[in-house]
Amino acid sequence: MVRTGGWSELFSDEGSAYWIAARALNVFSRMSDGRLPEDPLAQLLCEHLQLTSILEVIDVALNCWQGHGSEIASLTPLVVEPTPAGDTEANAILVEACRELALLVDSTRRQLGFSIRDMVLVSYSGGVFRSVRVLAGFTGFLRGCSGLRAGEVSGSCAAGHRRADRRWGGGSSAPGRGMQAHQDQ
Repeated sequence: MVRTGGWSELFSDEGSAYWIAARALNVFSRMSDGRLPEDPLAQLLCEHLQLTSILEVIDVALNCWQGHGSEIASLTPLVVEPTPAGDTEANAILVEACRELALLVDSTRRQLGFSIRDMVLVSYSGGVFRSVRVLAGFTGFLRGCSGLRAGEVSGSCAAGHRRADRRWGGGSSAPGRGMQAHQDQ
């Protein structure tokens, strides 16, 4: 068994709803203090959070929500759903998340010893995959990783289950057979 990603939302949860929303809040702070030009994401966050002042975002995230991951992750739809024209920052976050999710799969493939010529089936789960845009971006990046193909299967993200079972003399899903890479979302 190998682990790729999902080490914790504190330092490695690339592509998760929390990770996407935390980046949106970071972008919001940079737009608010002038380090980035303001685009529609800033207005979406202000409206959604009902902010009367940009500084209230600190109170909402730290005091009202107490930094709880699920509360922060609830902002993700503002980033991953179709955004207004000119929302370059939300689109950049979305692209980065999809790329990171595909890199998790590619890293798992490499750690298990599959070559780029091996066909590896990939399943996915998690709330972010309810977004058509995330799913399209993820599968697009997977196409760039030779030998990977996504298909919807319930359960945690698993790559190469059939191939791994054959490689290690299996054919069952018993513990220790095949491969599962857990990605908490």
